[in-house]
Amino acid sequence: GFLILSMFSTLQIVRLSERVNRDKFGSYIIQKQIGEGGMSNVYLAGHELLQRPTALKVLKPEALNDISQSRFKAEAKQISRLRNPHTIELYDYGVTEEGTMYYAMEYIDGINLKELVKLSGELPINRTVKILLDVCYSIKEAHDLNLIHRDIKPQNVMVCVLGGIYDMVKVLDFGLVKDLEHDNGEELTKQTDITGTPIYMAPERITTPTKTDARCDIYAIGALAFYMLIAKPLYDYKNDLDVMYQIINTVPESVSTLRNDVPEVLNNLISVCLEKDPDDRPESVDFLIHILRQLAVEFPYSEEDAMKWWQRFQG
Repeated sequence: GFLILSMFSTLQIVRLSERVNRDKFGSYIIQKQIGEGGMSNVYLAGHELLQRPTALKVLKPEALNDISQSRFKAEAKQISRLRNPHTIELYDYGVTEEGTMYYAMEYIDGINLKELVKLSGELPINRTVKILLDVCYSIKEAHDLNLIHRDIKPQNVMVCVLGGIYDMVKVLDFGLVKDLEHDNGEELTKQTDITGTPIYMAPERITTPTKTDARCDIYAIGALAFYMLIAKPLYDYKNDLDVMYQIINTVPESVSTLRNDVPEVLNNLISVCLEKDPDDRPESVDFLIHILRQLAVEFPYSEEDAMKWWQRFQG
């Protein structure tokens, strides 16, 4: 009986290690799934040695083809160039023996702006300005490197407490980044012509998707600002077709008609970011930063304000 028993336990060990290997990517052990995209799944994972929690983005087996692989690789490479503290940090990239591609990023334990607005309703002017400014710093670095984000939306901006800093803002998912410098405009972006969340998508993303540039991010920042201040998206819509029609044709209401404490400068900045024609928008994030910095002086958001909010939230 001993032989059978030891065979059984060997089998068990083999099975167990197979199961563990399936849930292991390089040095990362998967704990649970935390997100899903069209081409990839995102997991919370731990490093076998290091204690920091990690977000692991894994390319789905069914999405595996030459284009998706080269996009995924390019994406990791692009994100790894970004060093701004308000941009999610990429730790690692790898391919398992089975050929599964993954990359590891910092895991942010916080809430995204969609959740924040659901929880708090309209955000105060000072906090909105602070969050927008941090988003702009992240996007400015990308734009200076000739990368555009293309999917700025509330779900992709997180606020958290990080290393003792309250209301630390992190921009995530540079997953649709387009490299303007080396963009041959064809294969790699074909799959993402209309990817992204419609409501935050600039009109030219719909009408001339191959010609989009950095100004589509500026539009999205305007739409993000509107959402934070008004606690609802730019348009009411029934379906994607309806929203696309409105993005191209309907001029949204200005924030100051919907909320009376919005300073004129901020109202005008949001309106100009949301211009239908990209030529009518500010041409760079630098302009937004310039205006928002002035607003931040006028509407300060202190470390103490941030701390009080988080203590209430966590309490």
